[in-house]
Amino acid sequence: MHQPLWIQEDTQRWQEVEALLANRKHTVFVGHIHRYIKFERNNGKYFTLATTGGGTRLRGPQLGEFDHVVWVTMTEEGPLLANLMLEGIWDENVSTQAMSEFARPLADGFPMMLDPILISEEDYQGSTAMVKITNDSDGLMEVALEFAAHPQFYTDVVRKSLSIQPNSVEMLPIKIQSFAPVRLSDAEPLVLKAQITYKKEAFPDIQLQKMYQIRPEPRRMLYPADKKIKVDGDLKDWGTLAYLSTEQAHLVANPFAHQGNQDASFRFDVRYDEEFLYFAIKVQDDEILTDANRWGDDQDGITLIVNARPEKQSANTTGGWNESLYLIQNPADKMVSQFFRPGRLPEGVGGVTRRTPEGYQSEFKIPIAYLQKIYGSPDWQSVRLNVRVSDWDQQFQHETQLYWQPDWGSPENYIGSGLFTKAENQPEKK
Repeated sequence: MHQPLWIQEDTQRWQEVEALLANRKHTVFVGHIHRYIKFERNNGKYFTLATTGGGTRLRGPQLGEFDHVVWVTMTEEGPLLANLMLEGIWDENVSTQAMSEFARPLADGFPMMLDPILISEEDYQGSTAMVKITNDSDGLMEVALEFAAHPQFYTDVVRKSLSIQPNSVEMLPIKIQSFAPVRLSDAEPLVLKAQITYKKEAFPDIQLQKMYQIRPEPRRMLYPADKKIKVDGDLKDWGTLAYLSTEQAHLVANPFAHQGNQDASFRFDVRYDEEFLYFAIKVQDDEILTDANRWGDDQDGITLIVNARPEKQSANTTGGWNESLYLIQNPADKMVSQFFRPGRLPEGVGGVTRRTPEGYQSEFKIPIAYLQKIYGSPDWQSVRLNVRVSDWDQQFQHETQLYWQPDWGSPENYIGSGLFTKAENQPEKK
């Protein structure tokens, strides 16, 4: 089978199938979740396989994340399994259900959260950021933190070791100072290396590392719309779009694929009213290539990435379809109103993309009700955004991805990039 129905909320009548199998020798193999777990149930063995060539973070056997081939040998006593990996051959108990449940806090997300550094001034001199470390497991957590040397900043904590008891939280303030005032536009990220180790008797230690980039960011304000915005792909309601991505954008490109602003660049802006969050973008693209048979970002198009969680949670988002809302639209025709994979989008989302002589432009709208739901309160206060423009040239031989902020899932990501704070009023005119 493809999906492990026995661990899903909707079992799709799987219990009836199990009843038919209960008195028969049987073994079940499934995929879908890309994590290896061995279950013993219904007088049989049930296995969810790790990736066999698909997507995975490859964090190791302790989390069931590895690339493997399952070698099954049938014997008179039943099947014998061997997991063939680059590191060696592991038996069927490489990750059991009990091991998986112990490792779940790490598998669900790195258990450390940092405050974003958001300032209203142009120059940064120093501040204090809070580090929250949560041990949701029943075992002891050992934490080792280390800041790399930096030419602009220094911290009051260079190295720190902590032992955090089961089911508890530790708050650690970190004071960050600059040697001299640093303009935000010139600030380089400060790198924090974190190593987490879970320990519990009768279980192998689970150890993971993560690199955090910390960078002071301007506090960007999300202003209310000064007039009703009609989402039709005509940007006359917007005036000059405030945010610009040019050759200094965060590029992911094949060698020689990106040929400068004329090849691909964009401007965008955001506004809100009582009903919707609005987004407008104007893309310059000298060659537009689309193909209905390709994935949404495997052709020319726009991706708006929205994370509406509260500020501290959103600031630590690392990307992923389950964490954020992805709105993708491709300029396949003169006017397009269809999103990629619309069945996954919240009710009320809308958007229009139009071709222009210079490329194409779009307007999207996202219901405020969606922001309130994800934020967890009608009084939502912030939203984190990123923009990706996919540019393909030379009959799909040259690929470029232009991001406004670093890809949240990349090593270049830094805490809180792209955060907007909701403003109640229009900006003061200068």
